[in-house]
Amino acid sequence: MTKGVRTTNDEMREGVSMTKLGQVVATLLVALGSMLAASPADAVLLNVPIYKQCDPAWGDDTLGTCNTTMCRAGCAVTSSSMLYTYYGGTRDPGQLNDCLTNNAGYANGCLIYWQNACMPQGVSFDRTGTADDIDGELAAGYPVITWVSNGSTSMHFVVIVGNENGEYQINDPYWDYHTISAGGYTIEETRLYNGTAAMTCEQVLTADGPTIIDDQDPCFLRHGSYWWDEASGYDGHHYYTYAIDAADHDCWAQWRFDVIDAQDYDVEVYLPDESNSSVHAPFVVVHNGGSDQVIVDQASGSGWVSLGQFTFASGSDQYVALNDNTGEPVSQRIPVRFDAVRLSPVSSGGPDGGVTADGNLNADAGLDRDGAGDQDSGGSGQDGSTTGDAGSGARSSGGCDCRSTGTGGGPQTMFVLFVLAVFFRSRRRRAQRRSGRDAQKTG
Repeated sequence: MTKGVRTTNDEMREGVSMTKLGQVVATLLVALGSMLAASPADAVLLNVPIYKQCDPAWGDDTLGTCNTTMCRAGCAVTSSSMLYTYYGGTRDPGQLNDCLTNNAGYANGCLIYWQNACMPQGVSFDRTGTADDIDGELAAGYPVITWVSNGSTSMHFVVIVGNENGEYQINDPYWDYHTISAGGYTIEETRLYNGTAAMTCEQVLTADGPTIIDDQDPCFLRHGSYWWDEASGYDGHHYYTYAIDAADHDCWAQWRFDVIDAQDYDVEVYLPDESNSSVHAPFVVVHNGGSDQVIVDQASGSGWVSLGQFTFASGSDQYVALNDNTGEPVSQRIPVRFDAVRLSPVSSGGPDGGVTADGNLNADAGLDRDGAGDQDSGGSGQDGSTTGDAGSGARSSGGCDCRSTGTGGGPQTMFVLFVLAVFFRSRRRRAQRRSGRDAQKTG
């Protein structure tokens, strides 16, 4: 009887311990499943150009026939211009505003009709939607014009251009926010369009030979509004913006690509023959899960300059970037120049004539993946005009009231496997000890 009671108590204590461990393991597995489910398998970033409604080229223009300006209330028109350009349109926000004004594109003077005569051929307004439509639209290659609000504005329009690491990437025509969360935005409604992208990034890196991505290639993405170009450089063209000495970048660009053959590549940038250039241009190479910064003196010469050799993994979400925050005073108006990038597999011997860039490597100088620098773009807040949706929702305010790829689970998976291994080993040892103890008592 005593032996039986003791054995039962031992089993009860072990059962309680096993139950607690089981609950811990179950909780970890549920948490892991949630993390995996929350991490999208594939990142999406569409090649949508960005315009700013306060750009000096059109910011002071009258919006439609209303008593307001593009800078003050032109977020919907500017967002539409971004989307139309993605589908092959050729009108910047100022030109689109003129077209809408002269072709009955506005209701009540400055409330844009979402379906209008100024849209590029092959593009059509589908419908007004909700946040639930966004992921499907992005996966199909459709950027989404979205009405958002936050504590400072009740109506503002942005373009959602991607989803990276669970964060919606945006082109914001007024503020310098690059994600929905950075702006503290709540998604109110979406405007859905159909069309075929005019520009598709298809550059890949292989062991067969060098890959060149020029500044006029679809895989070159500019971010920010203040850009100029010159007829010099690789293939007779390059873009530039002016250097700033701020902590965060304002204008920046990416040369994107997919990697077919994972290996080391020599990364070079092309310097146009322009002596008036930044001497401290911060190129960033995002590769194999990390990033390195290389400072280049763009005034030191012309032609191809090597940033060094870097290991690239198979897949996407790797790129070369250049930022405008060089540390040089904006008052000096020093151009930061964006031209071509060449990536050559090291096994092929690399291209001839490469010169190592002057400057230093800084392995800790990572680039924010959303390109964000939470800077105000300057200027006063906007007084938004009222919504003008009529029936079908094909019309809305032309103005604004403007007052995060990873698959995840790597470290988490290893941790759960470790806990499981400890749990089962501990359980086996307890069983062995109990078996030996019972054998001694029986003997």
